[in-house]
Amino acid sequence: MNNLVINRIKRNNSTINFSYQIPHSSEVSMKIEVTLFATLKERIGKRQINIEISEPVSVSRLLSEISNQYPQIKNSSGNILVSVNQEFAAKDQIIALGDEVAMFPPVSGG
Repeated sequence: MNNLVINRIKRNNSTINFSYQIPHSSEVSMKIEVTLFATLKERIGKRQINIEISEPVSVSRLLSEISNQYPQIKNSSGNILVSVNQEFAAKDQIIALGDEVAMFPPVSGG
């Protein structure tokens, strides 16, 4: 839901009316730059991607949006590791504007 703001300016016996809308906080979007590593970088074909998404943004929601925009990683999106500000992040962690976000493919070894 948007809030409508109406203003009136009076100047030299004239009145100017104007209005604008302020988006509800849940409709505010932010751009997140995501750095990709290893096979994720290869599948998407880029080292970095920019995702525009409405706030608040959890790691889980970001992964879902990236999977929708880049279906070539959809099958492995449940196992992707995400770091926020150079620390591995839980799926429910909220990402703030300006956070450094990176994605790593699942790692196995033996």
